[in-house]
Amino acid sequence: MLAHASPAVESWRSRCGFVLCLCTALSHAEQTHAASVPAVPVLVVDNLGKGAAPLDGPWQFHPGDDPAWAAASFDDSSWGR
Repeated sequence: MLAHASPAVESWRSRCGFVLCLCTALSHAEQTHAASVPAVPVLVVDNLGKGAAPLDGPWQFHPGDDPAWAAASFDDSSWGR
């Protein structure tokens, strides 16, 4: 004849069973969600900002910055080359 477990033991077993079921369900839900989300392509740019451009040409330079210099009508003829 099997002896009945105490109420405390039965409560503990019940809680363990609930936690085990919950963990299993959450694990399955996460796997299902991960499988349904499409992979996002990753853009990889190597050596960005490490390039060089030759500046030996008809470039004009002036120290500083002024938005007015971007105007097509701006006279930059006094700038050095």
